[in-house]
Amino acid sequence: MPKCPKCGKEIDHLVYQSYELVTATALLTPANTIDYASWELRGITRDPPEYRCPECSATLFDNEEDAEAFLRGEMKDGDRETA
Repeated sequence: MPKCPKCGKEIDHLVYQSYELVTATALLTPANTIDYASWELRGITRDPPEYRCPECSATLFDNEEDAEAFLRGEMKDGDRETA
């Protein structure tokens, strides 16, 4: 299991965070509340996305390839500069 290079704890996942622009249809339900349908992702509004440690919240990576390699245990400290 990989260890966070910032806090040293073993982690089995990362927290993905991005700011995305989405559109949806807002419909009034019979209960007079809004229900959203037909969600569509329009794109990331702030580059790059962040992959964070679930223990210390440090941003470790800014791309999916490095995040995958880290979780597979293929990336060792110093292999690639983290965010």
